[in-house]
Amino acid sequence: KNTSLYYRINPRFRINNHAFLEYILAIEIEKNQFGWIAEDEADNAIFSRRNQNTYTNKLILNYTFNPQAYIKLIARHYWSTIENFSFYRLNDNGMLYENSYNENEDINFNTWNLDLNFSWQYKPGSLLSIVWQNQLTNITDEKNNIFIDNINDFFQNPTTNIFSFKLTYYLDYLDLIKPNKK
Repeated sequence: KNTSLYYRINPRFRINNHAFLEYILAIEIEKNQFGWIAEDEADNAIFSRRNQNTYTNKLILNYTFNPQAYIKLIARHYWSTIENFSFYRLNDNGMLYENSYNENEDINFNTWNLDLNFSWQYKPGSLLSIVWQNQLTNITDEKNNIFIDNINDFFQNPTTNIFSFKLTYYLDYLDLIKPNKK
């Protein structure tokens, strides 16, 4: 009796000849899902019957300066919650049987990514790429059903910043070796 619903909207907007904006909202709701959740004191696998809700918000902004240079900004928030309501153990015959396991194994998982990418092809085959990524991930066993409260609690955690710089230069062998003229 597992039910699953998936919704997605993906509007796209061409702002002008240089700018393009895209938004993605994906919602997945699963009821009566079975899955592995933990191990008990004797290292036996514990499974749960649970409800899982997943929300993904993604905003993408592309700006093209010219055919050789562009900048892209991607902001993404992923939020998934698991609410367990019964636990089971796996027997030797492969069947699940109800268990008296009663730990709080609910999950509230959030991740945030902000990527900023600048690329410039400064000559054919040669590319300069600069990337900045801001990332935040948090997992708790306290489920927060209200989106704005979840976001406020989530952004109290520290973020990780990553900078990347890549320079590729195309070197043509024939330009290096010039025939000697006598």
